[in-house]
Amino acid sequence: MNVVTAEAAQAYVDRYYITLEALVERTGVAATRIDELAEAGCIPPHTYEVRGDVVFASAFGEQRLPSQPRRYYHHGEVEWVKKADALAQDHALAEVARIMREGFDREVADALDGREVRWSADRDHAWDYLMDGSWSLCLKELSASHLAEQEVARASIARIANADPDHEIDENERAELEAAVAQYDRVALPFAPHEVGVSSRHKEVGAAIAKYRLATDI
Repeated sequence: MNVVTAEAAQAYVDRYYITLEALVERTGVAATRIDELAEAGCIPPHTYEVRGDVVFASAFGEQRLPSQPRRYYHHGEVEWVKKADALAQDHALAEVARIMREGFDREVADALDGREVRWSADRDHAWDYLMDGSWSLCLKELSASHLAEQEVARASIARIANADPDHEIDENERAELEAAVAQYDRVALPFAPHEVGVSSRHKEVGAAIAKYRLATDI
């Protein structure tokens, strides 16, 4: 069993996400305003909050001291914050949230371009996953195009793969499956070391690679 250290998880977060302070610097929007925009549903929330106690040990003994929580955001939040804050200059936050939602829905529909995904009938799915931080964990870019490509790839993998342990695929299906895996990998993050085991990368994509012995390694 692999043990994931806090240092490894922190290194991943530092590599793929930005701090609240960096988000403020890149957008010119105050931290309190960013919180207001997130609470009103205008922008996605922070992806990670890192918190905990630190133990200081010396000849005097051990002292467990609380550390300041640190928030981390997807780098794609920069454009979300800028757009929402600009709209908020002329609109109430509830109206900003509506405008942002409608724009996002249109972008997702255009990016899918009629292609089916497993949640096609649920018009709230994409927005809900954006607003609970799920897409920020999954996607290299926080965009409708990356979202669509990932979900189309997952749908293709689910359609071809079969739960039967003895299921086999023909050469055309193998080529299609390998293309879907490559498509997924182009737009999906590697996932944090402490979370990859519960991710679609492991449970869906990695499982298909192993089961059908695909000529790819992601």
